[in-house]
Amino acid sequence: MRAFLRAFIQGWKEYLEGDPSAGNELIKKNNPKADDDFFKFEGDQIIKFNLGKGDAAQGEDYGMLSLPKIKTEISMMEDLGLLPAGKVTLEKAATVEYLPETVDKLKK
Repeated sequence: MRAFLRAFIQGWKEYLEGDPSAGNELIKKNNPKADDDFFKFEGDQIIKFNLGKGDAAQGEDYGMLSLPKIKTEISMMEDLGLLPAGKVTLEKAATVEYLPETVDKLKK
């Protein structure tokens, strides 16, 4: 699992920081609705909202998972009525057990 996640994380890094055209062409073959405008918008949003790399100011990087951040997001979704209160817990939703980084670094 760690090897898979390491490759997955590397793939996102290369996609966002390199030339994504080969990956985009593969996606287009399976999703005819995806076009260059879609990929441009998607990439811009991922970068704008730090969805791939995370927020460097908070020490985040590719593949990191902040358990406190996820707990806050669960709470926000409950407040918005997107999740029933108490139905999803942090323990059920996320683990850092299989990530290639050390658990101590990820819990910060």
